[in-house]
Amino acid sequence: MCIRDSIYTTTSSRTKDTVYEIAKLKNISIIEKDALKEISFGDFEGMDFEYIKLNYPEEFQKMIELGYEYKYPNGESLIDSYNRVSTEIDKIILDNKDNTVLMCSHGGTIRNVITHLITNSYKYHWNFKIDNASVTILDIEDGFTVINTLNNKNFI
Repeated sequence: MCIRDSIYTTTSSRTKDTVYEIAKLKNISIIEKDALKEISFGDFEGMDFEYIKLNYPEEFQKMIELGYEYKYPNGESLIDSYNRVSTEIDKIILDNKDNTVLMCSHGGTIRNVITHLITNSYKYHWNFKIDNASVTILDIEDGFTVINTLNNKNFI
């Protein structure tokens, strides 16, 4: 992987720590973007779906019924997250037309980037499997995106 121009992360220490050594080796500053963070689960932050199902059955039922439109209490919906990430990734692409960019983020954010650039719709969010510590490479030229590598963990 050739990283010569820009490294973007969320504001979380986990993403910054992940790319720190690469940034140091290549002498590239890390650009932190709050808009690249994971979906806000609001009051349910840190809870798994089984816990929510057992302890908040009415909210869990709303999650199932509303799907993409479900907004976590004091959080956001998948559509909100998709719109936030899509706006930011469009800016990053515009600012880096001929540059190589490394982005370190979270699984949901990476799925939002892929669905935006490939399908221009949040509706395919769950069609892409993104594991922790995996590498996905997207080649973008003249507004056309090709998935070069998806969810690669062969280096681990």
